[in-house]
Parts: sequence; C-alpha cells; structure tokens
Amino acid sequence: MLRPMRIACAAAFVLAPMLALTGCGDPPVEDTHGFVKIQFARAQSEAESPYSGTTQVEIQMTYEACYQEFYAANANWGLEGEDGELVFGSLEAGGEGWMDRLCEEDVGGRADCEVVGYQQLLDDSSRLTVTYNITGPLESRLLLFGPLPNSELAECDGGFAPRVRLEVGGTRGLNSDGDTVWTVSTVSDSGVAAPGDGGALTINAAR
Repeated sequence: MLRPMRIACAAAFVLAPMLALTGCGDPPVEDTHGFVKIQFARAQSEAESPYSGTTQVEIQMTYEACYQEFYAANANWGLEGEDGELVFGSLEAGGEGWMDRLCEEDVGGRADCEVVGYQQLLDDSSRLTVTYNITGPLESRLLLFGPLPNSELAECDGGFAPRVRLEVGGTRGLNSDGDTVWTVSTVSDSGVAAPGDGGALTINAAR
C-alpha cells in the first residue's frame, strides 16, 4: 500500500526546473502498517438485524506469536512508542495516520465511522482494541482494524504472515447510553487474519 506524498505539485510544468528541490519527483512513501477487514452479519438465530441502535463498536484482537515477538523487540513501534505514535495517530501528526485512515480508506462496503480510541496491551496476552463511532448501517458493511505491522516490518520466522485473532468476548456493539447491543456469536476462519489477506473475517452477531 502506497501513501501519496503530501507535497503540492500543481502547475508542475511551470515549476519543472525546481522539482529536484521541492521533492515533487520523489516516489510515494510505502506504509509500514496495514489492516484487516471485519464484515458484520447476523447469527442464524436473528430474524432481524442485531445491529439496530449501534452507535459504537469495540473490536479486540489478540496478537499471535510473530507480533508478540516483534513488539517485545521493538517497543518503539507500540502505541506509546516514538514511531508508534505517528502510526497510530492522526494524519495531522505527519505519520501514516491510521486513526483517520481506518475510516477513510477507499474500500468498498466500508461502514461510516470514526476511530475514537485504542487500547494496546503488550504482555502475556498481547492485544489491541479499537473503538469506533458508527454513523450509518453496520450489517453487511466492513470496518478496518489496525494498524498492524506488515510482513516486511514484522519479519516473521519462516517468512510466514503476521496474524491476529479476533477476541469474541472483547468485541461488541454499544448504544448511545453505553449499553451492549450485540455480541459475537461466531466468526469465520477461526477468527484469524493477516494484513493484506484481501478477504474479510465475518462476525455473526446476536443480541
């Protein structure tokens, strides 16, 4: 995934002699992190959408072995680390800006949302929780979960893709009063995903 340079190059034909000085000729910056997709469906027990009334969603995923090893050796890439702050933060901070981009990436079927918080634990049960405000329909839509170090940064042993596992008990929907609206009944693919997979984990929720 490539991140466009934030340098205005308008009227380049006029400024062509200066391109080498302005940096407009530089290639796009490649992201170090990505995301996995979560799709929202209903459990077989639900005759109507369980997502009605949802204004906030919490998604929690556990870091599998490769990510645990990565963060143990590279604490600076964590939520509170020097590099991590720019990855997890907003675009205004000047980094990859995933707090904004999780709800702005051009992904078909993405739900209307805003990331309002993260919680990251890096211990024996390392995991990441992302909280989203939801402003539109959720059923059959997608949310993007991350940021997650990509394969090139994580460098998993054996060349395997770094993976996360959805925590059923830590993923839920809330209404405007903060009450739980729905919880996860089942999830596809054993709840395991890697950034760049292309597909989506499907959550089957029930009230």
